[in-house]
Amino acid sequence: LDQQVALKFFDFHAITDKNYRNEISILSQLNHPNIIKLIENVDETSAILERQQKQTSYIAFEFAEHGDLFEVVSKYGAMSEILCRTLFHKLVDAIEHMHSHGIAHLDLKLENLLFDKDFNLKVTDFDLSQPIDSTTLIARGTAGYRAPEIKKGLCYNLKAADVYSLG
Repeated sequence: LDQQVALKFFDFHAITDKNYRNEISILSQLNHPNIIKLIENVDETSAILERQQKQTSYIAFEFAEHGDLFEVVSKYGAMSEILCRTLFHKLVDAIEHMHSHGIAHLDLKLENLLFDKDFNLKVTDFDLSQPIDSTTLIARGTAGYRAPEIKKGLCYNLKAADVYSLG
């Protein structure tokens, strides 16, 4: 590819795994400056992971070299109000884009907000995302970020659940 990428590996049987297929399907529908870009996916290959040769599948994403928002806040502490508002505006714009394409993220958290080489905010990790009109939740998100109705498995408005997580 002649570029740096981030790789997300899945066990080989993941070619039938809903999370793997889900992430590929969703990212192929989205094109927004604040949503991580899918570069390529490979359904089966052999790789050395954790010092063992394994059959695996992977997704290659654009590289976000400045890490995630959790790392930034942990390292540097509180941000200025103007920077917070700017980042929040970009995040809301990305979520509106997803919602306009009928997709709810459902796992919004600091660790899923990355910064690229130019410090542009990028939403990532779409393996738990699902169509807004879904009637059954495929996952429960991350404790501390998810809406109470997601935790209970009784969410009927997935857009509202994403808005809750934005808070």
